[in-house]
This record gives sequence, structure tokens and C-alpha cells, in this order.
Amino acid sequence: RFKDKERPQGYVCGLAGCLHSYPIQEVLSGGYLLSEWKPELITDVLSLLTPDRARVAVCAQKFADRCTSKEKWYGTSYLTEKLEQEKLESWRTSGENPKLRLPDKNEFIPTNFDLVPRDDCSLSHPTIVKEDNLGRLWFMQDNEFLLPKTCINIEMRSPVAYSDPHHANLTYMFSMLFKDELNEFVYGAELAGLGYSLANTKSGITLAIKGYNEKQMVLLQKIMEKLTEFKVNKKRFEILRETYMRGLKNFGADQPHQHAVYYNSVVLSEKIWHKEELLSCLDVLTVEELEAFIPRLFSNLKIECLVYGNCTIDEAKNLYDYVSNKFKDDCKSRSLLASQLSKEREIQLTDSCSLYKTTNSIHKASCIEIYYQCGIQEPRSNMLLELLAQINQEPCYHQLRTKEQLGYIVFSGMRRSNCVQGLRIIVQSDKHPEYLDSRIEEYITGLKEKLQEMSDEEFSSHKEALASKRLEKPKKLSVKNGKFWSEILSEHLHFFRDQSEVETLRTLTKEDVLEFYSKHIEGASPVRRKLACHVISTAPDGAGNGEQLIA
Repeated sequence: RFKDKERPQGYVCGLAGCLHSYPIQEVLSGGYLLSEWKPELITDVLSLLTPDRARVAVCAQKFADRCTSKEKWYGTSYLTEKLEQEKLESWRTSGENPKLRLPDKNEFIPTNFDLVPRDDCSLSHPTIVKEDNLGRLWFMQDNEFLLPKTCINIEMRSPVAYSDPHHANLTYMFSMLFKDELNEFVYGAELAGLGYSLANTKSGITLAIKGYNEKQMVLLQKIMEKLTEFKVNKKRFEILRETYMRGLKNFGADQPHQHAVYYNSVVLSEKIWHKEELLSCLDVLTVEELEAFIPRLFSNLKIECLVYGNCTIDEAKNLYDYVSNKFKDDCKSRSLLASQLSKEREIQLTDSCSLYKTTNSIHKASCIEIYYQCGIQEPRSNMLLELLAQINQEPCYHQLRTKEQLGYIVFSGMRRSNCVQGLRIIVQSDKHPEYLDSRIEEYITGLKEKLQEMSDEEFSSHKEALASKRLEKPKKLSVKNGKFWSEILSEHLHFFRDQSEVETLRTLTKEDVLEFYSKHIEGASPVRRKLACHVISTAPDGAGNGEQLIA
């Protein structure tokens, strides 16, 4: 009754999978409705959960010397042995554990699925309805999906969250420990159709809650109480710190194309802490440091909040007041100065061609990402770049992947970050990035001829395909909420972007696209700004181990 709409392709694929589990007449409802209640089946399953049927798996480095067998596919060392009879007998006679019991009543289960009264003034986009010294509330009541669901988004912007690598580590550890702390009661909320997400960003902490609106305030209150009274669990801190350290160290084992995308962002971002910089500060990442950091994180804040869905304006204001007052009363939070609200920026490339080289010693494949910076986002440039990217996608893949067979991974598309945009091409290959660079440039040179020879009908079909894609209505409340929230966080506030940019798109001609290509992409252009990131394999048989630059 209240299920969100899905994309037809995904819906059909899901139903096809259900054919393995349900009779054809129950495929649509089998995953949701229980037609029979058979407690004896539960009893039968429970009766099988005995120590004699147990299989225990233990993974740890300290057992390496005891593992005498080798797994045939990956060569992993292992050992299998029978559980000791004494151990099994102690399990059989251990008695009942009071902690193993049925869960408490789920307080998040909704009972009211009514739509709230409609506002007199139906807004067509989010509007600021509340503002105080800590932040502001954006609100829009849903009049499209008409479901008993609401999306709540809260950004807590703090200037210390990403001020240096050490503080970036502290913010990450806080968010991981806090989510770990929430797991126990959030599980009940998820079972009842409520979801939440919490993440650390360069700006601070973001919190999102979505699902049935009736019990959202209950969940928000519990999260806020935990947030403002949070105490570090020392045992969990050590475990999560070790996991974090392992993740940073294992970055070197990521795929070359992931490295290319990452290093491209490192070069272009005005402020970003490299994984090696984060790793170098882990020796001072302690429980004591984190406990001292948390009050500083919330001492000065800017709150950005969006409430969109089955909610009244008064309910949204009460929600925002609760969050704002909770920070003011419990954390003594104060507002940020205007100078502390500066936006993140992108590096402007000034040379016609810039090169960043790095190595990967794990994988045989190398990779290249070429990025052509096309300037600041604005409606006409946005549409010219999107249209060029769409036209380029198929011939780029056909030439570099199908015909030249440069590598299994060939991608072309747009890159947008911090209001700056451009066209990028990624190729992962066993060949050297210098050779890949030359082949991509050869393709880029030939793209001009393809654009010039393109018929008016083909050009029009590309325009209409892009227009249809941009004007496709969101099928879920959460998707539309994501668009609104993106505009608010970016501070563009262009809530009718799709409609207005499609109007611009329809005015574009093939000559406009050719002019855009000639200015920003063509090699002969005096204002072209190219950044190439070469990830060179130094692994055995890798391109960095002696492969010559040959066709």
C-alpha cells in the first residue's frame, strides 16, 4: 500500500528472482504477506540449534602456525578439527542465558498512516520557514507522492571537523563510534520502516532520517540524546581504530582506476588530506584526544535542516526547535561567524596540459584519467557539456574499448565538483599510460570530424534523449528529497534546474557544441586545460617494469 515506486527494470529483475522462492500467484506478495501462522515450524528450527550441529570459524593471525592445509583456489592456509567433547558437553549443560530472549516491544512501529492536513499555501519548492542564530529550516510538504513518509536532513557544520588530518581522523572516529552505539535500538526502527544515515564530511556531520513519519520524532530524540551525551567506549574505539588504520593502509591495493579518480580529486581540491597524511596522524588518535575533541566539534555550529514529506509546517518547526535547543542547552553551541562559512573551492588549471604520475605495485594493470576542465557551472555550459558527454559516450567506448581493445575498463563522462565541471575519460589497461594518453588524444582529435558529419536528425535525437532523461520525474520521495538537499548544500538553490536547463538545451545547435568542443576539448585550443593522471603499474609484468611505448 505504501511501497515506493521502482524503476521498471529493477522491479522486473527482482520479481524474476522471487520466482525461485514463491509460487507464481504469490510472487508479488510473498515477500510481504504471511498467509499462515505455523509456530511448530519455528519450534522445529529451534530444535536443530544444538551444540552437536555447530560449526565454529575462527580467523586470526595468531593461528597461522597451526594451519597445515592449503585452500586450492587462493592458497589460504587453514585447519579443520573436531570440537572437543568436553567443550560440547559444557555447552549442552550450560543452562539458559538471560540475555538470549525475545526483544522488547518495538516502539517505532507506526499505527497512523493518515496524511497530515494540507497547508493552505502549497509550496512548489523548499522554503526557509524558520531561522535562528544556529541555522535555518527548509520545509516543503509533499503533494505528489502522498505517502505517510517524510525525509529529514540535518547538516551540522563545524570548522574544526576537517581543519587538519588529525581532526579529520577524530571526526571520522566519532561518526563510526556513534553509529556503532546506535546499532542496538536503530535495528528496531529499521524493522518498522524507519531508516537513518550518519556520515562525516569535510563540513562536519550529516544526519538523515526517512520512512514512516509517525515515529520519526521518537527516533530523532533518541539519536540527539545519544549525540549530545556521547561517551567513548574504549574497547570499541580500539577495534574501530584498527579497522580504520587497516583501511587506510589497504588503499594501495585498490584498483588502478580507483587510484586515478582519487588522485585526480587530490590535485583539483583546494583542501583535501591525503590518505598518507591521515595515516601519519594515527599515533595521536587516542581515546583522550577524542573525548576532548567532541565538545569542540559541537561548540560552534551552523545547522542546515530540510524537512520534506508528510509533515505540517508546525511539526517541522517543532522538530527544528528541538534540535537547535538541544545543541544550545546540552553542548552550549554558538553560531559560526560569516568568515567560517566559506565554501570549498576547486583548483583552476592554468597550464594547457598538467600531468600527475603515481605508481601501483599491486596490480598488473595501469590506468589513466584525462580531465578537460570546462569552467564554472552555469545553465548553458552545463547543457553543452552534458550534450557533448552524451554524444561522446558511445563512439569513445567503441573506439578505445571495442576497436583498439586498450583495456576492459573504458569510461567517459562528466566530472562535477565544487561548482566546477569538465569532461573526463578513464582507461584501465595493461599498456603504459603514456601510450593510452596518445590514443585518447588521437580519438579526441577525430571527435571533431564526427561532430561535423553528424546529421541534424541524429543531433536532435541526442538532444531529445537528454531532455527526456533530465525531465524524468523522480519515482521516490527520497530521490526528490535528494535533489532538493543537493541544491541546499551546494547553495545553488536552483530547485527548478531540470526544467530551466532543458529549456536552454532545446536552443542549442550543433555549431554551439562544436564551438564548445573547439574551446575546451580540442588539442589545438589555446585555452584548453587538461589534467592527466597516470597510475603506472610497477608490479611484475606491469607497464612500469620495462614495457616499451609501442602500438
